[in-house]
Amino acid sequence: MPTTAKQDYYELLGVPRKASAKDIRSAFRKLARKYHPDLNPGDKSAEEKFKQLQEAYDVLSDSKKRQMYDQYGFYSESLPPGGPGGAGGHGGEQDVNFDFDGFDFGGGSGAAGGGASFRDLFSQFFSGGRGGAAMEPEHEPGGDLEYQIEIDFWDAVRGAVKKLSITRLDTCETCHGTGAVGTPQTCNVCGGTGTVQQAAGKMKFNVPCTRCGGTGKLRTICKTCGGEGRVRRSETIDVRIPAGVANGGRVRVPGKGNSGTMGAPPGDLYLRVVVKPHEFFERRGDDLYTKIPVTVSEATLGAKIEVPTIDGRALVRIPPGTNSGKTLRLKEKGVPSARNGARGDQYVEIQVVVPPPTDERVRNLMKELESAPPGDLYLRVVVKPHEFFERRGDDLYTKIPVTVSEATLGAKIEVPTIDGRALVRIPPGTNSGKTLRLKEKGVPSARNGARGDQYVEIQVVVPPPTDERVRNLMKELESVAPGDPRKDLFSKAGV
Repeated sequence: MPTTAKQDYYELLGVPRKASAKDIRSAFRKLARKYHPDLNPGDKSAEEKFKQLQEAYDVLSDSKKRQMYDQYGFYSESLPPGGPGGAGGHGGEQDVNFDFDGFDFGGGSGAAGGGASFRDLFSQFFSGGRGGAAMEPEHEPGGDLEYQIEIDFWDAVRGAVKKLSITRLDTCETCHGTGAVGTPQTCNVCGGTGTVQQAAGKMKFNVPCTRCGGTGKLRTICKTCGGEGRVRRSETIDVRIPAGVANGGRVRVPGKGNSGTMGAPPGDLYLRVVVKPHEFFERRGDDLYTKIPVTVSEATLGAKIEVPTIDGRALVRIPPGTNSGKTLRLKEKGVPSARNGARGDQYVEIQVVVPPPTDERVRNLMKELESAPPGDLYLRVVVKPHEFFERRGDDLYTKIPVTVSEATLGAKIEVPTIDGRALVRIPPGTNSGKTLRLKEKGVPSARNGARGDQYVEIQVVVPPPTDERVRNLMKELESVAPGDPRKDLFSKAGV
């Protein structure tokens, strides 16, 4: 008997009793995708729900089965057309009352056939046993498939057509999906009626013919597909990757799932996209984040520089007095949205690059620069711990500002730690973004008390450009230590 005999098939699929075959098929496909075992690994309740949905669709998608279900409130494959007593001229659709008096349900007394108990015969009546004939395949929609595809950054941004090898169930070319070959022959057991008569005492039952499976026809099973109507086949297909697809995004390829049976619609292919990280561009949603090196003079005096974008080069203005860590926004220079094509933004983080400390003239300029700015320009602020320390596990991460001279010539500076102040050596020629490690200056582990480390990221702070001496020194520095910190930037960005 069906496992969901007491459940309403229409309620299971969420359709009204007068729903069309198209509505039933659409409802089944939607729910089947939701509860498919491949999409819910390890979820027994989803697996059971999927079986119930398949059973309900099996009955309601077949007009004859649906008619019996609507009439009697249940369906069994052993139930002949017209219901109990309905086949072979035994009463059409009238109700039949069964008289069980005198029958031994324990299986001890003999019944028609010499030895088969009534329980066995009654069980056979509702078991729907099918014999060796090829049976008519059901109109079953094809299942969905899911594959993973890896693409590079530019394919994700611009869109691409990629080749993908897949294996799926495809319609058998030998039998064209019918599961059988040749012309069907009339069954020689039931004479084409699809039913045979069996008796139990004074009672007679019409049951499906086991030779032809109740179809009345004998069909030769297709040897290519074994009667399934489908064969497993590998193929290479072209897949269109839409512009703007994100890492972990899902791309649907309609009709490239498993083929349906007997002309039923195929399933879809779903691709889980893995985007390789880019060396220069970091993507967050539809926005892009980049780090751009600038010279001390450019940061102090201001400049116009070229910056790589996914559209090519863009001219960006660096305001005078720009320090490391300053972020500039390039509007609509990000990735186009895969949903509506709207562009995100590109954010450019400035990183000040100091000149090499080996040149004596550079060293002298740095010493002069150190004495040029008046007041408290170089005062180092000790920030409150909760605003200063960033914790990652048992490690701490901090950002420490240093002057151009300290970064160029090297220096010893005090750095806040959770234990107090620690003296840290800044190597000569240290650029913005350089990270120094303070061993065992992190947080003690709650498990064993072992200390993590503290990581100090250097941020070069340029002097104010308002002082005339500073401006002159910067111009002289530019001539003494020429160089382009961005010379390899565009090749790295790939634009």
